[in-house]
Amino acid sequence: MIYILYGVSGVGKTTLGKAWAKELSLPFFDADDFHPASNKDKMRAGQALTDEDRWPWLAELKAAFPQWEKEGGAVLACSALKEKYRSFLLREQPIPLHFILLDASKDIISERMKERDHFMPITLLDSQLDALEKANYGSTLNVEKSIEKNISQLKEKIENKADLGLFGLGVMGKNLAINIANNKFSLATYNRYVTGSEEHIAEQLAAAHPNLPFIPTPSIEVFVESIALPRKIILMIPAGKTVDLVLDQLTPFLDPGDIIMDGGNSHFEDSIRRTKALNEKHLHFYGIGISGGAKGARKGPALMPSGAKDIFPQITPILDRIAAKDTHGNPCSGWIGKAGSGHFVKMIHNGIEYGEMQLIAELYHALRFHANKTVDEIAHLFETWQKTDTASYLLDISAKILRTKENGTPLIDLILDKAGNKGTGNWSAKAAFELGVPFNVGSAALQARFISAFKAERLSASTSFPLSKGSANFDLSQLQQSYQMARIINHAQGLKVLQQASETYHWELNLVETTRIWTNGCIIRSQLMEECTKHLALSNEHILNNLLDNKDYNKRIKALTHFVHKALGAACPVPAHSAALNYFLGSHSEQTSANMIQAQRDFFGQHSFERIDRKGSFAYPWE
Repeated sequence: MIYILYGVSGVGKTTLGKAWAKELSLPFFDADDFHPASNKDKMRAGQALTDEDRWPWLAELKAAFPQWEKEGGAVLACSALKEKYRSFLLREQPIPLHFILLDASKDIISERMKERDHFMPITLLDSQLDALEKANYGSTLNVEKSIEKNISQLKEKIENKADLGLFGLGVMGKNLAINIANNKFSLATYNRYVTGSEEHIAEQLAAAHPNLPFIPTPSIEVFVESIALPRKIILMIPAGKTVDLVLDQLTPFLDPGDIIMDGGNSHFEDSIRRTKALNEKHLHFYGIGISGGAKGARKGPALMPSGAKDIFPQITPILDRIAAKDTHGNPCSGWIGKAGSGHFVKMIHNGIEYGEMQLIAELYHALRFHANKTVDEIAHLFETWQKTDTASYLLDISAKILRTKENGTPLIDLILDKAGNKGTGNWSAKAAFELGVPFNVGSAALQARFISAFKAERLSASTSFPLSKGSANFDLSQLQQSYQMARIINHAQGLKVLQQASETYHWELNLVETTRIWTNGCIIRSQLMEECTKHLALSNEHILNNLLDNKDYNKRIKALTHFVHKALGAACPVPAHSAALNYFLGSHSEQTSANMIQAQRDFFGQHSFERIDRKGSFAYPWE
């Protein structure tokens, strides 16, 4: 942190600056010492400096900041009367700067200038007071009192603050807050107040956990004032317009260099837009994908942060400590890439998650209603698979769901078959479409949820056009291979979307690091994800082929074909498995049906086509 005490010449910047530096055990610098000799000569002669005089001086000051910060920070006395001067020092500045305006009456300043035989003539004081543009950020200190009282006021403004703040105490927010506090970070908390539904939420959380370092706050202004500089604030609020509204409420109280982290499922394009908007106010915005659900938020989630790389070290210690740990003990967190990439990666994570969930749901449904297996038998099968390379968090919880009974009845039988979705699955499919990358397993899973939502229509159709449902004698020894094949395809498709997005948006995503982050804490953590990390470390070309075990892939594709054939023959819909099989057949076919598509397009629209016997683009007079 670099503290910049600014104000007109003679206000006492040097005197107070040295005292403040001594209090903080930081070096003190006087910006006047960085003026070239020509500037000092002009001021001694009673001539005001022009902007042309000041730019080289400001540039030299700015160039010194990195070394000061490297050595632990500094206190700088600097006039910086105009906002454009401060803006120059702040522009593209990864180092936190805190401006402190020293304010006093003209009479007191004049008296002090006389007492100290200031090098600048008193006649220039009026011009400096006229030029002074007070910042609407930072701190203001009336320095008409003693040095001791001024230092005391500064300490009150800056010291004894929370390490960071968390805004939004819903289910995820509360659990993440407990995680942060359990990791020895003091935390200012704030939640909106809604009479009758959301009252004193922050206070209730603190009361429920009296041994944790929570600082509940009653208002946004107090919330911001309670956080140490440079402020680090995590937003755990619903994605969309709410984020923009909260940012509008927060920013008037923030200082340049403060960092806002959005931990919701925001759309990546919104994160890019917000990053640019806040940069113009010299604020840093980080979009952080967070996966793990409520339990993960509390015990250790997988974190996907993105934003300016040079800002990341300021939040790394916090994120690393609260994140889940991989098999080597490393945090499941790491810089994903430039603005927007973290939320994009989380979006595709959720798209893969949609596919994984649907594949398991299809297995359960086929075994339960077309192979006459009981919920306990299916749970036992899933538990057996958990001891193999198909092990995953989602498979584990699915077995536990099937084991759950309510008054002797399987709870799964009491749950309505209408699935919801919160948008990320839709976004991931749309993103894949826009990038021109196949994503049909995740898309099929999304469509299956859409179909489930029309319950009344399904009931009516099942009566009007009843299906002749059959039994399917699935080979359980092949079923695991079929499931694993579909999972590999689902993962490969998601990773291919990330690969194309990285190229399209110039993000330079590291897929090895991304999959490593996904090995623990997140919803799609699994043994397969561990394998993805290993294979991607060797090569990220032909992702699907690299994930397939050459000696097993024939067995797996035959098993997948067998399952889809048996299921559809028994009138059992398996859209995700079918999509996986169709993708594999299409992506590994030397000849596809696309030549007919090209001919059709040229026939009705004269779109032309390429030929295999000569180069170029051709049209044909079909009629």
